[in-house]
Amino acid sequence: MNKLLDVVVIGAGPAGLTCAGVLAAKGRSVRVIDKGRGPGGRLSTRRGSSARLDHGCQFLATDDPRGNEIIHGWDEAGVSGRWSPRMPDGMAPPKFAGDHWRIGIPAMNEVVKHLASDLDVEFGFRAASLSRMDDHWVIEQEGEPNSLAASRVVVAIPAPQAIDLLKPVGFSGITELETAQYDPVWSLMLEGDSLPRLEWDALVPEEEPLGLLAVQSSKPGRSASPAWVGLAT
Repeated sequence: MNKLLDVVVIGAGPAGLTCAGVLAAKGRSVRVIDKGRGPGGRLSTRRGSSARLDHGCQFLATDDPRGNEIIHGWDEAGVSGRWSPRMPDGMAPPKFAGDHWRIGIPAMNEVVKHLASDLDVEFGFRAASLSRMDDHWVIEQEGEPNSLAASRVVVAIPAPQAIDLLKPVGFSGITELETAQYDPVWSLMLEGDSLPRLEWDALVPEEEPLGLLAVQSSKPGRSASPAWVGLAT
């Protein structure tokens, strides 16, 4: 077992990394663990043959002052910027998004890479279980004789995964977690010169199953090669 940490954060998405950054800035010893090969969560990007395709979240928008402060910091670091997509005639952008959508530059995952850059992050660590030992928590790694010890644990992963870890230890908020409902989102990624050139950059259909179609090459800092991502439920 490694030395006792102040905090272990499970999940290297934007929530977990932001939390870890705040704690580290206050002088806490923090380690972030994630089962993946790199940071991402909903801000994931896949590299195609000629373009980068954001196959998760397409943009960020917030009207919260604290959220705007965080995003402004990303802008100053050069990892995010404004995207003002052209919409088809007669179609307005979602009200919650405002006129300017924020994106990662040169890809959405650049934001989480930036968040992780100054943190102690261990990838390929799938948390198999939590257990209480004396005055601290023990996090066991699945399939490996490895564990971490921490005074506190932050669980920043989807509710179904969090339930598997927290229910066995009697977490008091398990009922709220069990009420969370998830709908799968399918990502369609297309690239190639055969794609038609469009007169708009984003399409938000009024009817399902397609919820959003985004032209990746219209985003600042991206390759000019034709590439689309469609999200459907």
